[in-house]
Amino acid sequence: MMKNPKLYLTIIVVLAIVLSLWEYTHRTERLYNRYFKPLPNMELARWDGGASSDLEKALYFYDMRDYDKAATIFGIVLKDEPDNETALMYGGISYMIEGNISLALDYFNKIGQKEGMFQQDARWFKTLVYLKKEELDSARTLCQEIAKEEGVYQERASELLRKLPS
Repeated sequence: MMKNPKLYLTIIVVLAIVLSLWEYTHRTERLYNRYFKPLPNMELARWDGGASSDLEKALYFYDMRDYDKAATIFGIVLKDEPDNETALMYGGISYMIEGNISLALDYFNKIGQKEGMFQQDARWFKTLVYLKKEELDSARTLCQEIAKEEGVYQERASELLRKLPS
């Protein structure tokens, strides 16, 4: 028996709102987790533990999935070579994995300031940073641009664009 139907209705409405908000928030997180995959090391630098360049060491730790140590060493490389695209790209990804998405975004923006081999990669990962930050308008805009261009991320960007919450 319902003694107070208005109370039950209010509870149902509040629960529906809470569940909708929870779904919206977790949807972007699920999308991020689905589309984020670390970029494979294309530089093929291998550090054997001996004397070697900092870039080779950073790439070694990146390959070993020690992203904290890799990010630190990529930072050292960038102090000497601020425009080193390899350090910016893999350092940005390392920072994404470690949760420092603001610094990752800075790295990807630096790559975007000039032509180079990581342009497409940087734009894709920048899209994912915006998704992680729940800046959906920025993520959507970049997805639209990437989806219109020929490239390795075109199909993924089109798919993500269809799945982004309105």
